[in-house]
Amino acid sequence: MMGEMMLDVKVTRAEAEVLGWTRFYTGEACKNGHTAEQYTSSGACVACAAESGRRSTERMRKKKIRQRAAAKAALTRRANSEKLRGIAHQRELMLFDPTTGNQKPYPSHAEQYREHHGKVAWLWNPWTGKRRTPADIGTDTFGELVRPA
Repeated sequence: MMGEMMLDVKVTRAEAEVLGWTRFYTGEACKNGHTAEQYTSSGACVACAAESGRRSTERMRKKKIRQRAAAKAALTRRANSEKLRGIAHQRELMLFDPTTGNQKPYPSHAEQYREHHGKVAWLWNPWTGKRRTPADIGTDTFGELVRPA
C-alpha cells in the first residue's frame, strides 16, 4: 500500500511518515473545503495542488500567447518601419559588391554586408552593377536608399 491510499483508511501525517507513504488521508477538509488526500512531505492537499498546477499551466499558456503576439507585432512594426524608411527592398540578394563593383559580394544581403564590412562608402549599385554618381554618394554614402533596378 506504499504511496497509494484508500479513502476509507484515516491516518495521521506522522503515521504516514512512519509507514513510508507519500500521501495520507485524515477525513478532514482542507482550508479550501476539499476532503482529499494530503502529501506527507508538505501536508498540502492533493486537490489543491492539482488546481494550482492547472492554474499555473493556464498562466503559462496565456503568457506564451502574449509573447507570440508581441513578437508578431514587433515584426510588423519593423516591416512597416522599413517600408517607411524605404529599405525593405534591400533584403533582395545583391549581385555586385557595393564598394568594388565586383560580382558575387560577400555577404550577399545589404544588412549583413553592412554588419560585416562596417561603414564603407557604396560606390556601386549592388543590384545593377552601375557606378553611382558623386552627388548620389554624397547624399547617401552608405547606400541605404539605393534600390534594385
